[in-house]
Amino acid sequence: MPLKYYRYALETKLRVVDAARNDRNWEKLAAELGVKLNTARYWVRLNVHGDEPTVKNHVDAACFTMKQLHKEPQYMNTPLNKEKRRDYLVKLQEYQA
Repeated sequence: MPLKYYRYALETKLRVVDAARNDRNWEKLAAELGVKLNTARYWVRLNVHGDEPTVKNHVDAACFTMKQLHKEPQYMNTPLNKEKRRDYLVKLQEYQA
């Protein structure tokens, strides 16, 4: 028989997260409220506040993609890369001739 997850009230979650933000003992509060420690730790870890780079870095760490990353456009058409592509095409045409 599958176990059902227990849903905590939003007020409970906010109290634990607020305690963590204010450097209070959120673990003790979670225990008093009957929240499992792993659940409270998950709430605290996901609730990141700060300047924009801090939040972006946190979100990037939580996400990943299977797509191939593209090179930055500023490096795609440099004079050196254009010359390399030209040389490659010249050699390719020589082999085909």
